[in-house]
Amino acid sequence: YEAALARAIAEQAGVPADDTACAALAHFILETRNLARGQANPRHAVQSAFELLEHGWSSTHSAT
Repeated sequence: YEAALARAIAEQAGVPADDTACAALAHFILETRNLARGQANPRHAVQSAFELLEHGWSSTHSAT
């Protein structure tokens, strides 16, 4: 599934099918299920992961 998702992301982004960033993004997306497993609030864990994907690290965590 990961390779197919990476290709779909690459196609949508208009980049080559073997784009490393798209492969990393696909991997991260598919791993959110494992991340949520065992969390007190699995839904929040998944939402946080996708917020990070959508907005980047700096928007979810401010430097102190």
